[in-house]
Amino acid sequence: MGELILLNEYAKRHGRNPVVVTQKAERGTFTTARKIGRQWFIDEDEPYTDSRVTHGKYIGLKRNRKPPERKE
Repeated sequence: MGELILLNEYAKRHGRNPVVVTQKAERGTFTTARKIGRQWFIDEDEPYTDSRVTHGKYIGLKRNRKPPERKE
């Protein structure tokens, strides 16, 4: 386990927006993120993971949707 650093420093090291990193910490995406007082701290070795769905039946769902059939 590494040293605890400020969340803003973590965002800078990973090339991410600090607001987005803070939102991920508030949602509980990071396992080592802790709020001490008003500041967020995180382990410097915590990996930045992308939790978006990138596989499965959801890809292109809106793009592949067929228009409803018209009844005449």
